[in-house]
Amino acid sequence: MMACTGENLAKMTDHLATMPQTPKRTAMMREIAMVNTGMSNGNMRGACTHYMIAQRIQNDVRDPFGNLHFE
Repeated sequence: MMACTGENLAKMTDHLATMPQTPKRTAMMREIAMVNTGMSNGNMRGACTHYMIAQRIQNDVRDPFGNLHFE
C-alpha cells in the first residue's frame, strides 16, 4: 500500500489512463472521484479511505468480474 499523497494519487491516475475499459477500471474511477470529492470538501480522512479502496481494487490479482463476458 502506498501513502495517501498527491504524488501517489497522480501515479494511480496515470495508471488508470492506460488501463483497458473494464468493470475494474470503472470501480477504480468511481473511487478516485470520491477521493477528489473528499479533498475538495476538506475531508482528507474520507479521501484517504477511498484512495486505499482504489488501491485494493488495483492490486487485486483475482478480477472479481473476470467470469462475466460482455458481448
